[in-house]
Amino acid sequence: MTSLELEEDERDRIWAEFTKNGSEIEKLIRIINYFVYLKDDELINEFPIESYNILKKTVNNLENMLKENEYTKKELFRYKNCLDDGYRVLNTSTFSS
Repeated sequence: MTSLELEEDERDRIWAEFTKNGSEIEKLIRIINYFVYLKDDELINEFPIESYNILKKTVNNLENMLKENEYTKKELFRYKNCLDDGYRVLNTSTFSS
């Protein structure tokens, strides 16, 4: 599989996660969890730069939602853990252009 095919396949998978039913915050969490899954299972250690941009934007959007809205303690705990996981993937992965 070429890097272009891999990137297109990854983009399709990310889009599939985003378009599932659910609230906006749940969609963001699914995208972050997708990257966490890839990273933790060592399925991918180097992400295409486009994927980096998607993950970075998703993490930023989740962080903004947490600042702008009120959530229960249980929800906040879950969302902040997901946010931490997103930052961990951003900070421990390599990205290629």
